[in-house]
Amino acid sequence: MGRPRGLVALLAGGLLLFPSAAAADTITLLSPSARTSTPPPLVGRRIAGLTPQETRFPGRLRNVERIAVGIDRSGTPVGVVVTQRLTISRPGDFTFLVPAPATKVVAASGSQAEPGLRDRGIVWQGFASGRRVLAATVTLAPAAAAALPLRVSVERRADAVAVRLENVTRGRFTVATGSVAPDAVRGFLGRLRREGTTAVVPSELALQGRATGQAVIGVTAPLRVQGTIAVPGRSPVAVSAVLRAGQPSTRTFVLRGRALPTLDLRAEPLGPLEILPGPHDPIPSLASLQRVLGSVALAWQYHHFLDSPDPSGSSAASYVYRTVEGSPVAAVAGRSSGGGDTLTIVLVAVLGAVALVGGAILWAHL
Repeated sequence: MGRPRGLVALLAGGLLLFPSAAAADTITLLSPSARTSTPPPLVGRRIAGLTPQETRFPGRLRNVERIAVGIDRSGTPVGVVVTQRLTISRPGDFTFLVPAPATKVVAASGSQAEPGLRDRGIVWQGFASGRRVLAATVTLAPAAAAALPLRVSVERRADAVAVRLENVTRGRFTVATGSVAPDAVRGFLGRLRREGTTAVVPSELALQGRATGQAVIGVTAPLRVQGTIAVPGRSPVAVSAVLRAGQPSTRTFVLRGRALPTLDLRAEPLGPLEILPGPHDPIPSLASLQRVLGSVALAWQYHHFLDSPDPSGSSAASYVYRTVEGSPVAAVAGRSSGGGDTLTIVLVAVLGAVALVGGAILWAHL
């Protein structure tokens, strides 16, 4: 992808702000698809001496994930199940592994192949004669809950109950520091808004300016949380909030009464265009620009709770939190609204020494 002529002109004009072009430095910007070292994406069990899995697939892959999180009445996760749908766009052989701390894997409704389970994750292998859907419902080990983006806590307060929602996404990146011409920043942001963030090539992630060194920055991935909180005998309370992106990272809902509520919430990372400054917003400094790019990158990372073998392919993830009973429950839901597929999610709640009690839950519908 060539550099747009308008951006080149803006960069050239920006150099005039410095005493001489020779004195200008090349400042590398953080890639909007960079990844921190901490999950997500999740990893599978690491086994010494195991040879790497071959990765091969035709064309691009589209990745869509639904992460079903069962929570108890206090908001503590008791089980995590992911339904991942990978769509192959062209004919050809495919073989790859999706890393995951999986304890059980079954083909999800609509899958055109059967997944395999290994210690390191989910294995797919076969031939696609054209468009082909690979869908798996994956029960994860309890430790996977540590990588979830939203923390829910429920506590009693006198004659009320407080439900606290907290964005716990955290990422750290090492970035270049210094200063750049405002017009260069404006041109770079305009190109990102026009072309998207996942198509950016490394040679275009640089601006001319004055470099001062490096710094480690901490960022969060803004989340949109929607759903309901319900208590017996009262109308459900609607939830619609953005946590971070200029807003507080926590939101507390206080409900009258002493009965513990049931929750049905969906959390999704914001998209790049929702995080980037708009064309009429103030032009950020280099430090602010690096931080914004870090938030975009971390949000992109949370769209890969389970990884995709095509890191540049489209990816979307939604995290659904629902209250479940402490005793084993089996419930069958109906059809999804997208294409008539029946999606059954088996949620196995394994509770350990920290007051988590075992159970199995059958989930359905996207």
